[in-house]
Amino acid sequence: MPGAANGCPSGPRRGARVPIGKSKLTQTLREQVQQAAASSSPVLLIGELGSGREAMPATCIRSPRAPPSLFFMVVAASLGADPAAALFGNERGRQVTLGAFDQAAGGSLFIYGLEDLHSEAQRALSGAIEENGYTRVGGRDKVALNVRWIASAQEGSRGAHRRSLSAATSLRI
Repeated sequence: MPGAANGCPSGPRRGARVPIGKSKLTQTLREQVQQAAASSSPVLLIGELGSGREAMPATCIRSPRAPPSLFFMVVAASLGADPAAALFGNERGRQVTLGAFDQAAGGSLFIYGLEDLHSEAQRALSGAIEENGYTRVGGRDKVALNVRWIASAQEGSRGAHRRSLSAATSLRI
């Protein structure tokens, strides 16, 4: 998957595609993607394996809050032993390690394979979205959420924590 390296900011997307076709299903998908592109709301993309979930964020990032030049992508399965620190950053004394949310500030953060994210990290992610902020691991101060959150998940793999993420997400495609 091009540009999918963990923590690798991606440049402007070329050839961002809106789904094409004439079927009612394709028309509905196209309308949902266009609605997501016009909004700064969080987006959860749910689909079967091979359905192109990883291609949709390039279309969804066209919003005033997320210029195409700032698109940060992480693969949930590759976040390592401490996914919360990888997402939210870490504070140890005066040393601050930035997480994906910090690095994507002012743009879009795409989390691919949400079902692979540990349940504790999913819970923290849900809380960050609901509270519009997060606290770095080991930190005390709340950091304002300044990122458009987009995630993808495989159809049929939704657990209890994922339901809370789905509820916290304004647009579900």
